[in-house]
Amino acid sequence: MLLQTLRTWPWYATLRTLYQRFLEDRLGLTAGSLTFTTLIALVPLFTVMLAVFTAFPMFSSIQADLERYFLRSLVPDNIARPCCWR
Repeated sequence: MLLQTLRTWPWYATLRTLYQRFLEDRLGLTAGSLTFTTLIALVPLFTVMLAVFTAFPMFSSIQADLERYFLRSLVPDNIARPCCWR
């Protein structure tokens, strides 16, 4: 029953309609805006999280691990390494 339905489904018309809706509703732009907003919202969350870890000494090992992780992940190597300018 299901296999028969899938064989007779109007695939081309469905894909064409989805493509037209994607263009008309500007879903690419909407997805990009949501991604940007989410990333901007994560910065205060991480700041508060690190502040809470700093306030309580029992979280000191987790705080050190998180700081190392963020430095390795977010800071490029050529910036993280100390330079020997004379």
